[in-house]
Amino acid sequence: MPTVQVRYLAGFSTLAGRRSERLRTRPGQTLGELLTRLGRRHGRAFARALASTEGREVMFLLNDRVVGTDAVLRHNDRLIISRPMGGG
Repeated sequence: MPTVQVRYLAGFSTLAGRRSERLRTRPGQTLGELLTRLGRRHGRAFARALASTEGREVMFLLNDRVVGTDAVLRHNDRLIISRPMGGG
């Protein structure tokens, strides 16, 4: 069965109660579907934080590339959930 490694950064680790986890996925599952599952798994505060994607307050990196919620997950993908970071 396919699996995805998920890392939580920038406050998401606190909301999830962990820094990372490996999750089983089904073939063809999208990131959006996984996010719905994660919201149920980690509670309301986590789900609300994920819902702020409309305002671009959440960044998803799949195998080191920024992706949207329509990205299809594949076996051994590495997903990072974070807030955008600025610098200067």
